[in-house]
Amino acid sequence: MFADLAYNYHQKTPGTWTESEVDDVCCYLIPRKLIAPKEAFKQLPRILKMIFLWGEEIGIFNNTKPWCEVLDECKKDIVENAENPSIWGLSKSLLSGF
Repeated sequence: MFADLAYNYHQKTPGTWTESEVDDVCCYLIPRKLIAPKEAFKQLPRILKMIFLWGEEIGIFNNTKPWCEVLDECKKDIVENAENPSIWGLSKSLLSGF
């Protein structure tokens, strides 16, 4: 989902993302669109960091440290935005009963 949103909203392919785009996708776009339990949003930074570091290890990405730092900084925002109906997209709002 991360790569798909990064491409659709920023026209960026894997490995070409900036810290700003990582922040936008993680802190705004995913919480706006994804319907999932609160615990899933709490785990999102940890899981994405593991994917980023694995990708760097096998040579898909270079220097993922800035992306991981963004994830550390926006952990709270991800959960808060996921629970905030005022920023949800139409589909999430309709399917969530708001």
